[in-house]
Amino acid sequence: MNGVLRALVSVLLLAALLAWMDQEAWRSVWRVFEPPVVLAALALTGLQVALATARWRIVARRLEQRLPLGLALRETYLSTLLNQVLPGGVSGDATRAWRLRHEPGGLHRSSGSVALERAVGQAVLLAACLVALLLQPVLWQRLVAGGLVQGVVILACAAGLLASLGWRLRRVLRLRQGLGVLRARVLSRPRALLAMTALSLALLAAYLAVFVLAARATGTTAPLATLVPLMLVSLLAMSIPLGFGGLGLREGAAALAWAAAGLPAAQGVAAALGYGVLALACSLPALLVLAWPGPRRHRPRRADGQAGPDADQPSSPRSSSNRVS
Repeated sequence: MNGVLRALVSVLLLAALLAWMDQEAWRSVWRVFEPPVVLAALALTGLQVALATARWRIVARRLEQRLPLGLALRETYLSTLLNQVLPGGVSGDATRAWRLRHEPGGLHRSSGSVALERAVGQAVLLAACLVALLLQPVLWQRLVAGGLVQGVVILACAAGLLASLGWRLRRVLRLRQGLGVLRARVLSRPRALLAMTALSLALLAAYLAVFVLAARATGTTAPLATLVPLMLVSLLAMSIPLGFGGLGLREGAAALAWAAAGLPAAQGVAAALGYGVLALACSLPALLVLAWPGPRRHRPRRADGQAGPDADQPSSPRSSSNRVS
């Protein structure tokens, strides 16, 4: 029921914004379906999946989970789609971990790798947004001083993102010697941290590139130096685990951010909605993953050559954690 109510709030917020938009802004959203825009977005979506997969495999290796490249690519692509169409914005991550429950380490280890991989990405997003706003003090002052609503939205975005980070990290910290495992296997490895940070920044740049495509297609002509902080605020709002892939929250934050920058708020709503529509359309090919055979179950053999009785059961948290440590 909570999921339904949260999704309803998101949909009602978007409906209110669409009712407020003028017809020209509403019509501009459909320009994102122009062939050059769609082709460019498809290429960027493929790049996003590849970068996210590479980051995930680094985290998985640190937790001693071996993910074949093809399997990781398929599951990341499907997760990208499900995060947009299922309530909460994290359902795709949960599905990704569940579909890998029969891999070595079981559900416990797959949940840990997925949670940490996404937590790293969202930490980089939060840091990038804060840096961008600090480099634009006038924009920051307008966002905060423009009214109580703007300040509440910005704080809600940050709080929601931190809550989402905590939700994902909580799964990792359930591992035996949780913080010790993170410190020994991830945080104490400078090369791994550097690689994950670099991949996260490249992934964020790919998200921003799709957002720029949508903004240009819907009529925003402001320079990139102005647009990037506004888009980061919108992506930050989108990370709040509410509704369907940040729908409504992303558009509301964009309206406030565009207005604070002296741009038409309706253009911000159109750009954010265009981004969401474009991202969803370019993720639809991931449905083909559902027709692909699932991960092969590892069935240990007994001395008589037959599969063991617990071969199809995911590893218990205690046994998984023992192997990690």
